[in-house]
Amino acid sequence: MTRTHISLFSYVIAIVCFVGFPSTAQACSCASDDSVRDAFGGASAVFVGEVVGSLEQKTLTDTAGQTTTYDVGEIYFSVQEVFSGVEGRKKVTIHSGTGGGDCGYWFQRNTRYLIYAYGEPNKRLSTNICTRTRPLDEATDDLTVLRQLPVKGSGVIIAGRVTEAGPRGIDNMSQQTWGLANIPVTITRKQGKPIRLKTDGDGRYEVTGLRPGEYTVAVVLPPQYLQTDFLVKTVKVHDRGSAHNSFYAMPDNRVSGQIVDLEGKPVPKAKLVLVNSKRVGPLTIFDEMGTEYGDDPNGKFEFTEIPPGEYLLGYNLTDSPDQEQPYPQTYYPGVQDRTQATVIKLGVGDQRKDLVFRLPAKLRERTIEGTVLWPNGEAAGGIEVYLVDSTRPDRGVARASTDDAGHFSLVGYEGLSYWVWAGIDVPKPVHAEPHWIKDEGDVAGLRLVVTAEGNSFWTYFEEKK
Repeated sequence: MTRTHISLFSYVIAIVCFVGFPSTAQACSCASDDSVRDAFGGASAVFVGEVVGSLEQKTLTDTAGQTTTYDVGEIYFSVQEVFSGVEGRKKVTIHSGTGGGDCGYWFQRNTRYLIYAYGEPNKRLSTNICTRTRPLDEATDDLTVLRQLPVKGSGVIIAGRVTEAGPRGIDNMSQQTWGLANIPVTITRKQGKPIRLKTDGDGRYEVTGLRPGEYTVAVVLPPQYLQTDFLVKTVKVHDRGSAHNSFYAMPDNRVSGQIVDLEGKPVPKAKLVLVNSKRVGPLTIFDEMGTEYGDDPNGKFEFTEIPPGEYLLGYNLTDSPDQEQPYPQTYYPGVQDRTQATVIKLGVGDQRKDLVFRLPAKLRERTIEGTVLWPNGEAAGGIEVYLVDSTRPDRGVARASTDDAGHFSLVGYEGLSYWVWAGIDVPKPVHAEPHWIKDEGDVAGLRLVVTAEGNSFWTYFEEKK
């Protein structure tokens, strides 16, 4: 049985940038939004420096023909103001990437920067675009904070917040969150005694005046929430710095059961989705609160990590019937009329188990056949032909290539109307005017003539709107 996980960041895909070792990353996406005090607390060195040289340079030319030369890789700085890590040094070498999605920060000669560096001050320091490193004329806010830091030896701050997810909005993208009160938090310095406290009414916690060093911060959620490895975090904080750790409490909500056909036999390879019951209008993949691909031979399914809310469980709600899923759009417990569907209500820690989702009879197949021709009447072999759901221009139901005689054959289903699209990308993108097919009966003898430029069905219909 597969398990489908949904989180607050379902639609966000992030590739982590390895701070201090940018050359190991193949792509770069920065998700950090550290405060100045947090960035200072986590950095091995923070200073103002002017670029005086580098081991390597790169020159780029923009669309206007203007060229700019950058210092990359191993960069040499003249130190002008020190906040931490490189006290007493007049020159510092900083390592960064050289391109190719490695998060490298590219510097310019004779320009001053505020540097947040990571690594060992006496060995190797690195920075990259995922840090708060920036030109000095863009660092006014940072400098204000850094120049007002408390005196050395004042210790560090460890703080954060535990938040809980509420229902998503009807648009399925917005979501309320709020602080979770009275959650036990343990803060432990490496080889030290634990400090125990609880979050306040807004889910926040804070401890000040701690010794610099490495700490483990752990929260203990009530049993109605998922217990995950993300509830324990380790941070290293330098003197006068801070570290904020936020924790996300996901209710342990589950929906599970079995999907069967009219005879009660398990239906493998079924695609089930949960959607907001209050959502109106045509559904898209962005309306899916979760997706369960039923690869279990017994038709078992289970959704986990579901935010509180009211849902409809459905089959083929955001897809079109095809040879792998030859059933009509159906809602739990087994109805095609949305108004008759059972609404699944989930609070915090609610679990709906042993649901039996019964599908109706399979749709009857029908055949759509025809020929694709070039403008001169010759048979067009090797043309890609698609059967597209007329209600969902972004959904291809079936695909075939024409043979040497230009012939193609596609399988559709009774009760559904389609567009037939034929096109090719080489030597240049071209297509035939799409042909509409009514919702019943086999179709033979279609003739499609390749006459127009472009080969994107979706673009074609977007332009026709």
